[in-house]
Amino acid sequence: MPPHVDLVPRNRHDIGVAHYDIFAGEQLVGVIGQPVPFAQREVWSWALNTIMVDGSIGIPIKGYAHRLDGAKGDFRKAFDVWLGWAMAMPTWDLKRPHIDKNLKAMGVVETD
Repeated sequence: MPPHVDLVPRNRHDIGVAHYDIFAGEQLVGVIGQPVPFAQREVWSWALNTIMVDGSIGIPIKGYAHRLDGAKGDFRKAFDVWLGWAMAMPTWDLKRPHIDKNLKAMGVVETD
């Protein structure tokens, strides 16, 4: 079972829309935002990005939710699956050096 990693949102007040960069340690791991405020509805997008991922992870790495709490929950679930996938990546896989760099920036694995 992978370790728990705290996800810390940082509000981007400078871009004019509701937008949070999501960090795990020093690693930017994704975003949650309200790309276009819809009339009478709250719609939020979320995405894992800036970390190494491919189609073998087996889950969506981006999506939409009707509330901010829903987007945060969906993001958390996707990140936790990603973390388990990343920790289980074989050492011979060509993605492993990039994943190790991501994990080190998150404080999940020790630096050399």
